[in-house]
Amino acid sequence: MHDDTLIAFLIEAKLQTYAAEGAQTQVEPALPGSRQLEYVRGEWLYRDIYFGSARFAGQETVYCESTPVWAMTYFGGVDESLVEQGEIGRVYRFLRQALRLVPHDAPYRGPRRFEADCMVYTAEVHGNIEDFWGVETISADERCAAPIYTLRFSGGRLRV
Repeated sequence: MHDDTLIAFLIEAKLQTYAAEGAQTQVEPALPGSRQLEYVRGEWLYRDIYFGSARFAGQETVYCESTPVWAMTYFGGVDESLVEQGEIGRVYRFLRQALRLVPHDAPYRGPRRFEADCMVYTAEVHGNIEDFWGVETISADERCAAPIYTLRFSGGRLRV
């Protein structure tokens, strides 16, 4: 399997699941208390299983011919003050906008930087499709020093 094939499918799957507007990709979860999103094309399957909302943890896995070939774990969420203010929805709508801009050279989360609606998304990424880690943040605006949302992620190609 070539990296380009994996990357193309990964981007396609991400755009059809959590990042999509109104996507109907949620399936009955395999794990109690989780949410599970799936996208299938031919021999390829993308599965995203996560727990929580304001603070959440999850794992994305890509399968080719029923064999897991790539995975990414993640943990993060919004600042507690946003929960009290009822602002979670606004932040997650902005996050989905950023995630729809997933770059080909780092197809894990969103672009290195995205600004809209008085918010700034940044993604710091290290490594490549084989082995990577990173941090994404959302700040209320350019002057805001403390992020209102932070997520850490890591993953890479699996060898079975």
